[in-house]
Parts: sequence; structure tokens; C-alpha cells
Amino acid sequence: MEAEQAVALALATGALAFGPLLYRLLDRTSWARSLLDGFVLGSVGGLVLLHVLPRVLETAGAWAIVAFVVGVVFPFGLHRAALGRTDKWVVILGLVAVAGHATMDGAGIAKGEEALSAAIVLHRVPASVLVWWLMKPRFGPRAAAAGLAFLAVATFVGYFGMAQVQLDATALAIFEALLGGALLHVIAGHGDLGAAKGSRGRLAGAIVGAVAGIALAVALLLDHGHVLGG
Repeated sequence: MEAEQAVALALATGALAFGPLLYRLLDRTSWARSLLDGFVLGSVGGLVLLHVLPRVLETAGAWAIVAFVVGVVFPFGLHRAALGRTDKWVVILGLVAVAGHATMDGAGIAKGEEALSAAIVLHRVPASVLVWWLMKPRFGPRAAAAGLAFLAVATFVGYFGMAQVQLDATALAIFEALLGGALLHVIAGHGDLGAAKGSRGRLAGAIVGAVAGIALAVALLLDHGHVLGG
């Protein structure tokens, strides 16, 4: 392992700690919670739509569109099959989707490209916020911490494993499109933005958070040319 790659891997892992810190900072008032919801929706949704989707379309074409739509629609099947346990099952699906991207992050760090590694480290912050935002209210802090640990393990698996395996680019793009669609469904349906409509202050917080999240996604895309995935 090269020194630069080791540092990038350590930073990508350490960045996961920002999720609980930001959540604790912003989960104090209803306005701040709406801001957090907006930030998660704007940043993660922006990363999926502005970077992941165009890139997988370029690689896999129409199949990527099919996979993306399946990723968005599949959770509705869980809504019907899981009955009262729907919410938790869809959150777990979201965790699996983020972990899939974390594996690709690890493979991306293994490439040893400075700009690529920097972008991966930076976008780990909204990824960690997303996991804590999804899991802590539903499963508790211990399960949320385990979710972040799962992401760390997935990153190491990608670094030490996927980099040694030659994967078909089209198949990988289709898989990433599927994960992106699932993520989009999860963030759109599991925040508390609907409640913000009844309060002008909460609505303002949600809008500010969403704008900040989209700005982060655009900045990552413009500065580094790489956001989610490898």
C-alpha cells in the first residue's frame, strides 16, 4: 500500500465520523431537523442525478435506465411484502446501497489518483450523514454506529478486493444504476420534509439545506470530476 493511498483510505474512513456529529448538532430544533433533511436530499440526490446517472448512462446506455428505474420501483414491492415492517426494510436497503457505493470508493482509492481520492473523502460526509439520518431514529445509535462500521468494512473490501478483480464495465455500471435508484427512493421517502410544509420556518430550513446539499454535489463534480462510485 502506497503512503498516499493509505492516507486517503484513513481519511475516507475517518470522514464517516462526521455523520453522527452533524446529526447531533442539527437534531436540536424542528428548523434544524428540516435543514438536515433538505441537506441529505439535496446532497445525495444531487450526487446520484448529476454524477452517477450520467456516467452509467454513458457506459451502459438503456440498460442503465432500466436498472435505475428498477432501483426506484423495487422498494414499493417491499412496501407491499413487508407490511408493518416496511420502513425498516427499506432503510436496510438504503444501507446496502450506500455500502455498495463504499465498495466502489475503496476501489477508486486503490487507483492512486489524488483528485479522485480527494473527492471520495469529501463525499463520505453526506454518505455518513445519510446513514445516521436513516438508522438512528429507527434502530438507535448502536445500530447506526454499526451501519457506519459496515461502510468502513465495505470500503476496505473495495480497496483490497475489487482492485484486484477485473469486472465488466457495463455490468458494474448497471449495478451502480440499480443502487442509485434505490438510494433516490430511500432519501425521497424517509425524511420529514412533508411536515415542513405546515411551517414557514421549517420549510425555509429545508430549502436552505437542500440548496447547500446541491451546492456540495455540484462543487464535488466540478472540482474533481468524480463523486459517488469508482
